[in-house]
Amino acid sequence: MPRPLRIEYPDAVYHITSRGNAKAPILDSTHDRRLFFSTFQATVGEFTWICHAFVLMNNHYHLLLETPVGNLAAGMQQLNGRFAQLYNQRRDRTGHVFQGRFKSIVVEKDSYFLAVARYIVLNPVRAGLVSDPGFWRWSSYQATGGNAKYPFLSTAQTLAYFANGEDDGREQYRQFVMDGLEDNIWNDLRGGFLLSTDSYAQMVAERLRSDGAPPELWRALQATIRRPLSDLFGDTLPPDDQAVLSAYHDHGYKQSEIADFLGTNQTKISRLIRSYSRT
Repeated sequence: MPRPLRIEYPDAVYHITSRGNAKAPILDSTHDRRLFFSTFQATVGEFTWICHAFVLMNNHYHLLLETPVGNLAAGMQQLNGRFAQLYNQRRDRTGHVFQGRFKSIVVEKDSYFLAVARYIVLNPVRAGLVSDPGFWRWSSYQATGGNAKYPFLSTAQTLAYFANGEDDGREQYRQFVMDGLEDNIWNDLRGGFLLSTDSYAQMVAERLRSDGAPPELWRALQATIRRPLSDLFGDTLPPDDQAVLSAYHDHGYKQSEIADFLGTNQTKISRLIRSYSRT
C-alpha cells in the first residue's frame, strides 16, 4: 500500500488524526491523557505550531493545527515518537503504540476551518460518550467556550469568526457547535488529503508543482479539479498536439487516460509528449 500523500508549506492548516495500534486504547486514562498534553505542549512550542482545536478519544486523537514554518512531518514524528516512548516506559513494554503513520488533511482556512473545528469537538457526542461536548473534559470545547484553559491552545482565530463588538463570540461558538451534529464535511474531501474549494485546490496544486514537489502530489490533487477531457478537446477530434500536452501537463491526466479517451494506444501519446520535451 502506498504511503499517504504529505503536503507541507508555510501557514498550512491540517486536520490530524492518529490511532492506537490495532485500535487499542492508548488515551483512556487521566495519566496518559496528561502525558499526551505535556508532550504535545512541548512539540507545539518547539515547532511553533498553532493548535486551534483538539480532542482526545480513548484510542485516537484529532487536532486542528496550523504550521507557520511548514514542518508538520518532523513535528508529528517527534510528538508520536516521544509519547510512544514514554507510554511504553511507564508500562515496561516495547512495541508499536500508534497504528502506522498519522493521517493529515489540508484544510482551506477561509472555507472549512470552522467546520473542522466543530467536527473535532463533537467526536465524543457522535461516539455516544456524552450528550453534550461540554461534558467531555479532554477537548478544546470548554476552553474555546470560556470554561477551561490549555497553554497550547489558541482560541483567537476561532472566536474571531463569532465576535461582534463587546461580544467575545463564546456563546455564538457554543451554539454553532451544537448546530453541527448532522453536518458531514467529508463529502467535500479531495483525493483523501484536501478539504477545500476548487480555487484553493488549484492554488495548492500550482504551488506544489512550482516548488518541485513529487509529481504524484500535484497530479493527484489536480485530478480532483481537472476539467473533463471532452471539455479540453472540444469537438475537434483528433485534438491538436497542444491540447494533448495541456491535458497531460496542466490537468494531470495520465497518458493511458488520454489514449483511452482518444481511442488510440498509449505509445503514440507517449511519443508525442516526448517529442515536445526535446524541443
